[in-house]
Amino acid sequence: MGFRNVQEGVIPDDLAWHETIEITQGITPWFELGGYLFMSGNRGQYGMTYVGDHIRPRFRAPVSCTGRWGSRPDLKLQFNVSKKVGIGVEYYTGIGSFQSPYTLSQQFHQIGPAVDLDVSPDYEINFGYMFGLTPGTVRGIVKLILGRRVAWKKRKPR
Repeated sequence: MGFRNVQEGVIPDDLAWHETIEITQGITPWFELGGYLFMSGNRGQYGMTYVGDHIRPRFRAPVSCTGRWGSRPDLKLQFNVSKKVGIGVEYYTGIGSFQSPYTLSQQFHQIGPAVDLDVSPDYEINFGYMFGLTPGTVRGIVKLILGRRVAWKKRKPR
């Protein structure tokens, strides 16, 4: 549960829906940039509103070292313990393309616990341990994503 009334100009977040639009571009086999647009929807008079954005550079081990493990969850369930800490479960999968799906032994499926930390207004950390579920999956992997939020326009002082 969040707060139910406007607080210092911030729209209530109690029972709100949250949506993240992500656009990611691979630069090299081990580096990509992700752009994020965060939206929040609240019942009643507020509707869907813009709540923030940032760019996140991501580095990863080459596919030859990790199998086909990617860097974004296909499903994420999260409970926010506080405004700065979220815990949950993430699921990653790779089944090939629609035209050329992988065989079951080539597919990868990973699931595991993850923690999101908002360590400052500019930085976030996501980490967890993913368990491999199929023969084509790395048996276990520790993941760590360090995110840096970018302010596209000057922030208003509070």
